[in-house]
Amino acid sequence: MIRGDGVRRIKLVYRVRKAEAEVKNRGLQSLNRRPSLYQHLDFSEPAVDVFERDSEFVVEIELPGVNEKDIRLLLYANRLEIRGVKKERLPGEKLSFLRMEREFGPFQKEVVIPGDIDRNRAYASMENGVLTVVLAKPGVKGRTASSE
Repeated sequence: MIRGDGVRRIKLVYRVRKAEAEVKNRGLQSLNRRPSLYQHLDFSEPAVDVFERDSEFVVEIELPGVNEKDIRLLLYANRLEIRGVKKERLPGEKLSFLRMEREFGPFQKEVVIPGDIDRNRAYASMENGVLTVVLAKPGVKGRTASSE
């Protein structure tokens, strides 16, 4: 991702990002600022697909290695927010990595839904590392969580 100032931001592995976040939070606290204003800088963003059917919008989020209990979905009028954490699953022994590319730590993604939704008929399911959120359109009869 290239920021407006022409600097390319490279995703870092979780340990480096965690250390930077601790330094940044200490600095912000000493300046008496709210760290929450800058939290989005410490989150990774999972890949998302959004598509529409006649009776619903479907959002698919790639979350390999993430446990369902570590995911939080927040549904607003026209926006879905996905938050969670991908925890490291390392054995108790001390490891010396030769290569470490997988990301661990918190993630967050906001998805704007391009239409009205019926919040009472929304449901989610997780299969093979993909979280699927189905958002029914209001006044349109369609599938429900109980009919699957």
